[in-house]
Amino acid sequence: MCYSGEKLKNLVTDDLNYQMVYAKNTLESVQEDFRARGCEPLFTKYKTTRDRLLYKCKCGKEVTTTYFSFNKSRGCRSCSNRRYTVEDVQQAFEDQGCTPLFEEYRTMKDKLPYVCKDGHETITTFARFLTGEHCLECGNKKKSFSYEQVAEYFLEQDCVLLSSSYNNCVETLDYQCVCGREATTNFNRFKIGSRCHGCLSDKRSKETEEKIKNQLEQFNCVLASEYKPGKTFLVVCSECGEEIQLQKQRLRTWPGCAACIADHESSEITTQEIVDIYPLPVPYLTELGEWMPTAGGNLYRRITDSTDSVYLEVRLPKNYIMKCDVQDLELLNKYRVCVRIPTNRKTAYALARKKLFHRLLKPQYAEIDHINRDGLDNRRANLRDGVGVNPKNKGIAVNNKSGTKGVYREGGSKARWCVQISANGKKIKKSFSIAKYGEERAQELAIHQRSVWEQEYGYC
Repeated sequence: MCYSGEKLKNLVTDDLNYQMVYAKNTLESVQEDFRARGCEPLFTKYKTTRDRLLYKCKCGKEVTTTYFSFNKSRGCRSCSNRRYTVEDVQQAFEDQGCTPLFEEYRTMKDKLPYVCKDGHETITTFARFLTGEHCLECGNKKKSFSYEQVAEYFLEQDCVLLSSSYNNCVETLDYQCVCGREATTNFNRFKIGSRCHGCLSDKRSKETEEKIKNQLEQFNCVLASEYKPGKTFLVVCSECGEEIQLQKQRLRTWPGCAACIADHESSEITTQEIVDIYPLPVPYLTELGEWMPTAGGNLYRRITDSTDSVYLEVRLPKNYIMKCDVQDLELLNKYRVCVRIPTNRKTAYALARKKLFHRLLKPQYAEIDHINRDGLDNRRANLRDGVGVNPKNKGIAVNNKSGTKGVYREGGSKARWCVQISANGKKIKKSFSIAKYGEERAQELAIHQRSVWEQEYGYC
């Protein structure tokens, strides 16, 4: 990734005459790299690393290459195939201001000890030395940034560096974001625009708020309160002035102001008919209690929603939340509740001493079904006898391609559309041949048969 612009120019100080690792190479820097390898550049234009460049090799031949290939090669083709002697290799090290510490040389991949021009004793291969890879410690010095440079770059982005030291670009740094929050990051992430989670959440909230405003304009309504994720917001009708409380998920199916609908459609429509046609909004939270510990070791709080129902939220490991009735606080004080996630299912279940929590609430049932399909919603109103009901309350499979539960396609030499259903403890299956009915007709027959069976066997 390449960086350019005034920010990079300000970041790199004048006393350190080098460019950022990600900065774009200039004509002067490329020519300097050729001269450092003992070659004479004969080109006067440079745009990208893939441009063909004419230069005079140190062996005296004029050849062309790209800057990308030049950095990975040892010179022209004649130089690459040349057989070097130990004297040639030692002379090459001395020409670069280094002191060779070896007396034997066999191949280009032999590790050779030497002292660099800055006095660091290190080892390398002659192949790497010819490509310009010299002392690693000297190279890191040239490419690294000082603490002052990093702090200055943070200030240019309206942030404040709180860490007292800087070693490398992947080290975790503490800083104060432009929004005022304290966060952690590394210099690599900060340079590409990564900021704190709060900034990202605020950005998404603003985008969502704009979408909500656009949706409300279709119903001649305006947003009268600030939008916060997961919270209810106030909507005011522009025609009648009625105030309505909504949630984002309710807005998807919201038909508009009920009073305006009654006035516009028919004066004979009663309020009760409006309620029957358009369902009530999802209950929203009106009161949140403080988190309190139980004797079993979990944390819980009391919740009151818009329907005046009171229940408990229990915090489980792995950031899961379980719901239960207030009367079940005795069980919470008796057991420590954990969470179990079956490998072949999406639903998580609450576990108390190796027993499922909902079985402690309804021990009289052989099978228990969660009405809303949430295994952690253990309010007694959400639990019912699951004998003959559990198969009916299953959701559609993730890999279902027909769009209808229990309808799927079988391939092979006898391709067909199949439909199956569970009834009275048995599975009933029927298939429709594609060769006989055709692809679309066979699928329609299977979907129709499924709807007939659902009515016959009392599926919900």
